[in-house]
Amino acid sequence: MNTILSVLSVLAVASVSAAPFVLDAALLAKGHEKLSVLHHVGYLEGEESSATRADSRRLRFVLLVPRFSHLSEFKEGFSSLHVGGTAKLHAFTKLDDGEHLLELVGFSDCKTWHAALVRLFRPASGLVSNRLVARDTKDHLVADLAGLADFLHGRVYASDFAQLVKKGLPAHELVLRLRALLPL
Repeated sequence: MNTILSVLSVLAVASVSAAPFVLDAALLAKGHEKLSVLHHVGYLEGEESSATRADSRRLRFVLLVPRFSHLSEFKEGFSSLHVGGTAKLHAFTKLDDGEHLLELVGFSDCKTWHAALVRLFRPASGLVSNRLVARDTKDHLVADLAGLADFLHGRVYASDFAQLVKKGLPAHELVLRLRALLPL
């Protein structure tokens, strides 16, 4: 009986830690103990004059870095909450065996497109790799950070980017590549 309870306890713990990490408003507002870095900046067109509309442009940036002691918590990737509170898994963020998450960097308009960099480390080989996604009505194949920046360049207004800069947009490589393409 004790053996069965021990096995059930292990399964219960495994199932709790095997869920995707949820990206939602509470995370952005409060942070999370499993993250060493959580940096989020957002801009909503018209917010500076309290004149936002339902069709106002929106631009968000997020940078997440896990704490070393919680690396295993990100194995199942990330999900975000959609209308009605339904969690949607972002399959490209799910890690393969032997991979560790170094960072997740993303831009989105929160309506029609998103672009993300998932930087990974493989201890067995000592290699760092980038997993890139660029998605609007379809998936776009991007080979490198320059391609991801180019995808963003076609979607990000320079004025909206400037608003993110005012709010503390970090000098990440992807941000710098996008900035080089924008007419500011």
